[in-house]
Amino acid sequence: MLDGQCALEGSEVLVSNHRFTTGAAGAPISLYLRDYFRDTGSLSQSPAGVLNPFNPSDQVYHYQCADIKIDAQQPGAQPGGEFYLTGPEGAPPLSHTLFHELKDNSDELFGADGAMVHVQVHNGGRATRSGVLVWVLFCKAAAGVPALSASPSVQNNFRFWEMFPAAGQIIPQLLPADSPWQPIGRPQSLPPGIDPVHPKVASWQWTVPTLPSGDPGHYCLVAFVHSADSPIQESSFDVDGFVTSNRQVGQKNVHMGPALAPNADPVSPGGAVGAGSSDTGMSAAQTPPSMREYVEFHNPTGVYRSASFILDLRTLPPEIRVSFALTPLTTAGPLASAITGIYIPGAEHRPGLDAELVPWLDRIEDDWEHSGGELLEWAGPWLENLGRYQEDLPQHLRKLGHRPRVEPTIYTALPSARVEVKGVRLAPYGKAAAVLSLKNTGNLPPGSRYTFHVQQLADGQVAGGGVYTVRISGERQRARFPEPDV
Repeated sequence: MLDGQCALEGSEVLVSNHRFTTGAAGAPISLYLRDYFRDTGSLSQSPAGVLNPFNPSDQVYHYQCADIKIDAQQPGAQPGGEFYLTGPEGAPPLSHTLFHELKDNSDELFGADGAMVHVQVHNGGRATRSGVLVWVLFCKAAAGVPALSASPSVQNNFRFWEMFPAAGQIIPQLLPADSPWQPIGRPQSLPPGIDPVHPKVASWQWTVPTLPSGDPGHYCLVAFVHSADSPIQESSFDVDGFVTSNRQVGQKNVHMGPALAPNADPVSPGGAVGAGSSDTGMSAAQTPPSMREYVEFHNPTGVYRSASFILDLRTLPPEIRVSFALTPLTTAGPLASAITGIYIPGAEHRPGLDAELVPWLDRIEDDWEHSGGELLEWAGPWLENLGRYQEDLPQHLRKLGHRPRVEPTIYTALPSARVEVKGVRLAPYGKAAAVLSLKNTGNLPPGSRYTFHVQQLADGQVAGGGVYTVRISGERQRARFPEPDV
């Protein structure tokens, strides 16, 4: 009963601005993936920006699918050994109980590491079904992933959904070679007997690719669930646009950088950082001075898009200093006035990323022979982003074409601020990118972790995003309870 009227089975009703599908449990089969851990699957569309009860200063979004988990290779494991949290007692197919207990390592992927990718599928219907297929694709880290139809060889008109015929098959060999999307592996069949009480899990072994030029190796994952009884029935190619309403698609963009030193000791480029050891097993001399990230912002549509790029740093402590550079952008007004949340709009700042790179660049210009190799070892992955220097680099240091050129201006965010680049005009199927640098400038508790979001807004709505974790090296101090008096 709602407002004095009885809702018919299978109809939709609106309660507190959330749309429910009544009688969904009476459907023969109702497959779904949860968009985030607070998603119960009872809504026909999951709301955005739901409060995280475990971190009240944070929110959860559609790009944090709770039913995609990655079991990463444990440090020091031998190739082919039992290095997954699920082994040996939890060999695939995993039960939903083991899936629930599994610690997700989506944010700890590093290039060339082994991993297990697990996708759990729920059935909210009354019938028990078999013959359900699951497939997982990945692309480079993005706040707004590329269109599923993206393929320059066919003018971005690849007919993606023809790989999911109504008969229930998935035909992965049709994916074009120049698509920004790549498969984790072949589609997997869920174990038989999926019902409301017994979700089922599909699993893949995956060697995490190492991106060219030393990118951190962060990826966005999208899982598709398809069967003859419950086909996906989608026509849009904009994953971020339909994932909240298509319950048979889940998206996960969760990333973690290398651990930073807990103390802001003076650092010279390529030199040692502070005392202490990293929880990744690195010595103090190996602890990187900053966390560097590369993130793309795609327009997955065939029309121009006016967008805003967001760095929501309000959940970071003020000791974490964030600097960033952008690829060339077209904005409604001057770029300097389009950016908020930084120290001086349009000014170039040396702290952060610039402070680390400029001394090397100055040395390189003076002495290629003696410092070139050292620079290549430390900062080679980032040289290609500094467009102002590309033409001056010797041939063996040029790696053009991997990423768009990044403008020379380095912006420094205000402490714990919300940075916004407003009125960015993205061409049809176009993209922009940002290079971020995060550095600890104070003293933070060893073992602590902090998250922040990078997002793209279109028409005021979240049109894509990713969540990043900043780690501080060392062992987290556990709270000690006072000993009772004897």
